[in-house]
Amino acid sequence: MAQNSRSHLALLAENYFALMAFKPTSTHKAANALQVSGADQVFVLETLQRLHISFGRFLREKCEGLTPQERAYYQVVSLLTKLVPAAIAAPRLGKPPAIFASIVSGVASGLDILHDLTFYVPADGGKHNVLLMLASPHGLSYLRDAAVAVRFAALYVTAINDREKERDRSGQSNLSKEVMARINELDAAADGELKAGKDRVSLLKKELAAPDFERELLSWAFRGEAVGQQLRAELDDGVKEWTRAVAESWKQNIRGWEQVKWAC
Repeated sequence: MAQNSRSHLALLAENYFALMAFKPTSTHKAANALQVSGADQVFVLETLQRLHISFGRFLREKCEGLTPQERAYYQVVSLLTKLVPAAIAAPRLGKPPAIFASIVSGVASGLDILHDLTFYVPADGGKHNVLLMLASPHGLSYLRDAAVAVRFAALYVTAINDREKERDRSGQSNLSKEVMARINELDAAADGELKAGKDRVSLLKKELAAPDFERELLSWAFRGEAVGQQLRAELDDGVKEWTRAVAESWKQNIRGWEQVKWAC
């Protein structure tokens, strides 16, 4: 896949976040709040439609350059750009259209795929599983971003529903109960993934602080006879220094992960 396409997908995802996370300043006072909120909703829905079209274009191209985590993440965000308009446009009474259920299922599956890719460890990994987690936190970042993206979509749809409740006390303008139930299910799933990610960071911090961690790292790095001999030859007498440097770099990485916001 061309690097240009990957860059476009990243920019599209950032545009989604900028759109869904936007909040007017507290000093802004609208003369006609209902009229402004209606115009804002039209803008959001039209922008989401354009984003969905662009996501489809780039995701249809050859994606050999994308990692499985990247692919799942961009597919989730692409589906969310369709989910929000579908939820708002669904009939207020009766069952929502099949396309809505299909989108919800796709988003849920995307989160499940990212969860499995992020938290998978080999069955025979034993005590070295923690080292494998530390060596590749790639999936953790995409799982976090996908979960936050889902939560933003759920918060937006919920806000629309709350506004309709306030505007029309009869309840006839509310989004359908089934739509909101499915939206709430996605929101809960995303919240669960965020908590799982935060727990993973806490676990890795604890393991890094273990007194025998560097010894385990040394054993793991040099466990293969051919690779181990080659690595020892390259390091010469600096094996312990190398082990200490790798451990310290991972500790710095985890300290950075502790600063990540696991909520929205």
